[in-house]
Amino acid sequence: MELIISKLFFSHFFPILYNHRLLTGDTHSHIYITTRTATDFVTSPIPFSGHTGSVEDIQWSPNQENVFASCGCDRTIKIWDAREGRRKPALSVFAGNGDVNVISWNRCTQSEHLLASGSDTGSFSIWDLRILSSSLSNASNAPHSNAVNENGFSTHAPPAATFKWHTGPITSIEWHPQQGSMLAVSGEDDQISLWDLALETDHEEKMSSGSESVIVPPQLLFIHQVSYDLSFFFSFF
Repeated sequence: MELIISKLFFSHFFPILYNHRLLTGDTHSHIYITTRTATDFVTSPIPFSGHTGSVEDIQWSPNQENVFASCGCDRTIKIWDAREGRRKPALSVFAGNGDVNVISWNRCTQSEHLLASGSDTGSFSIWDLRILSSSLSNASNAPHSNAVNENGFSTHAPPAATFKWHTGPITSIEWHPQQGSMLAVSGEDDQISLWDLALETDHEEKMSSGSESVIVPPQLLFIHQVSYDLSFFFSFF
């Protein structure tokens, strides 16, 4: 059987012992899962469906082997269970006013509940999945709730934090693999920025520095300006 998939934007492998799995997303809002067998790769013809626009990025959970997240041009982030027979999202969150281009799941043990997303607006957001899961639980227990339907639980819950520094769409975002509060972001403004979300504003220093024309967030550690297109993915080692 031949499976034809429309334009492919990304893919994400997840090694599980001898049973590697590959997720792929396309411009027609579908996500497919391919499983490696002893002699071949087998793609399920039944897609995961729930997005209403092009799927832009996808990430396996770092600690739950059957859970993955996706984002897309429909301005949503969705959480899925690969074992779910209906192939529908368990949770969908409206992520803002622009297409959600990229996501990154924090891989540090103490921070694996955090998901970062970058959008066309030049901003990036941090999502606490514990809060979203709590909202899902409350909605499921509420009588006559409209938030839970055949496409899973949908919420407009705000992110834990949002930062706006880049002046072009975010093209890549990646958590540091060992430092759970640090991440790197790149955009179409040809900048790479390095952030530490554990830092807070020093009010005494702010008062002594006086007014400034450019307000630099205290979490912003480093900016690298380049003279070439940054429309690519990068990764921490």
